[in-house]
Amino acid sequence: MRSLIVLCAGSRMVDGIPLYLQRHPDGKLIAEKAIEGIYPENYDRIVYSILKEADEKYHAKDTLLYELSNRYPIEVIALKEKTRGPAETAYCTLRFGNISGEVAFRDSHNFIKTEKDCCGNFIAGLDLTTYENTIDGLRTKSFITLNEQSQVLDVVEKRFCSDVISAGLYGFKNADDFMLAYERLSDPNYGIQKLYLSHVISYLIGYKQRIFHSVKTVFFEDWSTLSAWNKTQKNHSTCFLDLDEVCGNEIPFDELVISDLKKASSNGCVFVGYSKKVDLDKRLWLNYFKENMINVLDIVIGCTFSSSRILIEEKEKLVDLTLEG
Repeated sequence: MRSLIVLCAGSRMVDGIPLYLQRHPDGKLIAEKAIEGIYPENYDRIVYSILKEADEKYHAKDTLLYELSNRYPIEVIALKEKTRGPAETAYCTLRFGNISGEVAFRDSHNFIKTEKDCCGNFIAGLDLTTYENTIDGLRTKSFITLNEQSQVLDVVEKRFCSDVISAGLYGFKNADDFMLAYERLSDPNYGIQKLYLSHVISYLIGYKQRIFHSVKTVFFEDWSTLSAWNKTQKNHSTCFLDLDEVCGNEIPFDELVISDLKKASSNGCVFVGYSKKVDLDKRLWLNYFKENMINVLDIVIGCTFSSSRILIEEKEKLVDLTLEG
């Protein structure tokens, strides 16, 4: 039996509801996006660990089951009280769910795509020296030290000691190892106020000679802070593209423009092109964008020559964003 536990009991609130119940710009629940890129089909059991309070107030269990149970073998465990940290959440979920055997724990505040599925003792790592996008809040991450064989030497919380950060996926060959290590570290003599999974892994490596390997993360999207969440919203915006002004009159157009549009598309942005010309060859332009890997949904032709205006509906009235700035 191979189990995946998604830790949602410590999920922060966004716009009045837990983050994992929010929707990603692509329409999927954040709870689903959290597991989408880590080969969820290879797990026999996927358990979401939430708080009873969130279930009672936001119907979290019903929402998760309704949205996900037709695609994944999911279960929901509602913990009665808030825990003191992610390691305690993981421990309580194992105990209350009677979960044994091979287990992996997944944070619910980012999306990752791993290079491959990984079994046994492992941790997903993101190499900052090769990853091109900016990572917010590095001071809040845990850092992984590796040898040349990608074997984990140590995991350290919130201290710069390597170029690899944890991406929020941790595997244990035997759930009993995690349980015993957590119980040991919970001893008041250790003096650890808030236990992270990194503490458990570090203990198992240093004191129990367990071997952990790093699995490469090839894509990372963070939602752990408000600024990171807003960045995700911005990256996945639908933008209106003035083909006459931005792109010029003929294909091909400026390489710098193409480069910027490709980068925005790779981050999740989509475009709707528009032009004042009534004789613009839409098919030609759409094929050109497709060949250059630019996400254009459609092109509207015959627009007026007046300045652009954007209207949204807000509180039962139309708001002119152009006039309000």
